[in-house]
Amino acid sequence: MWVWLKNIFNRLLKVFRQFIEEAFHLSTKMIVAEFKECAVRIVLKLAQTDFSDEEKRRQAFEYIKEEADARGRDISTSVINILIELAVQYMKNR
Repeated sequence: MWVWLKNIFNRLLKVFRQFIEEAFHLSTKMIVAEFKECAVRIVLKLAQTDFSDEEKRRQAFEYIKEEADARGRDISTSVINILIELAVQYMKNR
């Protein structure tokens, strides 16, 4: 009986993990969609400066974070970095 109960619990845990992972990916996509224009605008503006690449990245991070705060959104560091990289790639491929 314990083996049966353990198997059911493990299956439920697996389904729950999959649900959480899918929800995380969906929320990340929604945030990227919401902030992509902002990120591109910021990266284009910073591309016109004489800052080093590292300083441009740092400034872009801060500007995006400020914009998120102004909109009442909490964005993780990794998502901000994704936004910056996508904006840089967009700019290079224009």
